[in-house]
Amino acid sequence: MHRSAALTIPTTVWRALEIAERDRWFLWLPVLIGAELAGYFALAPMGWGTEAVLRIARGVASWPGAVHALPPLPVAGLVAIALGGLWMCLWRRRWRLFGVPVMATGIASLAFVSQPDILVSGDAKLLAMRVADGGLMLSS
Repeated sequence: MHRSAALTIPTTVWRALEIAERDRWFLWLPVLIGAELAGYFALAPMGWGTEAVLRIARGVASWPGAVHALPPLPVAGLVAIALGGLWMCLWRRRWRLFGVPVMATGIASLAFVSQPDILVSGDAKLLAMRVADGGLMLSS
């Protein structure tokens, strides 16, 4: 029995498009590799700059008195700062400056935070309790 191969127009068009797509990818591959290498060489100096900034920041943070512990911000203070900042960002006229006292109120809420009476370390091996004179008594 003899079978003849039938070549239809859609099959021919499909094969032509397939070959064109494959060849186009092959032609674009060196361009993509070059772009990847150029991206690496363009981003590498940015990484060096970031590392330099982090090195400086670590150096400054190691100075005595460079870090001050602050009490946690109350939720109402956080909301006031966020709303004041949002007010200042949304408006363009002079009344946008009404956001400044709202933000200042949020920052001033830090003065009304009471210190905790009991502190527990993360691994629960160290405990600190506030005594009557305001100091802390540590467990060992």
